[in-house]
Amino acid sequence: MITDIYSIDNIVKTYFDDEINAVVVVWQKLTTNEHFQKSCEAQLTAMEKHNTGLLIIDTSETIGIPYPEDQEWLVNVLYPRIKKIKHHLLINILPENQISKIGVKTWTNSCKKNTINFTEVFTMGEACNLGKTFFENAG
Repeated sequence: MITDIYSIDNIVKTYFDDEINAVVVVWQKLTTNEHFQKSCEAQLTAMEKHNTGLLIIDTSETIGIPYPEDQEWLVNVLYPRIKKIKHHLLINILPENQISKIGVKTWTNSCKKNTINFTEVFTMGEACNLGKTFFENAG
C-alpha cells in the first residue's frame, strides 16, 4: 500500500511504500526553498513513524540543484537526526540531467563527511534490490 506523505505537483512526491518498507521521494524540481526542507522533514517523520531506516531518493528526472542554504540545512539539521536512526540507508537514484547530477553529488560528499549510510544507483529496481539486502543484513 502507498501512503502519501508530502506531494506538490511538478516539484516533489513523497510517500511510504509498505511493500518495500521504505519512504520514497521523487524529486522533479530541487530548486525550491519552500518545499525542499518541508519534504525532507516529512520524509524523516515518516521514517520514524513507520519504523524504517530506508529512504529512496529518486532524482532521475529532476531539474535544478538545491539552494546552498538547503544544503547547509541538510548537514546541520537533517543529517544529525538521520544518524539517530540506528539502521539507516539513503539510496539516491542519480539524475540524468548533468547539472542536477553535479548538485546531487554534493549530497554524496556531505553524507560521507557526516557518516550517513548513503549510496547511489541508476534505477528504482536497483534501489529496491539494495533496500531488500539492507533489511536482510540489518535483521
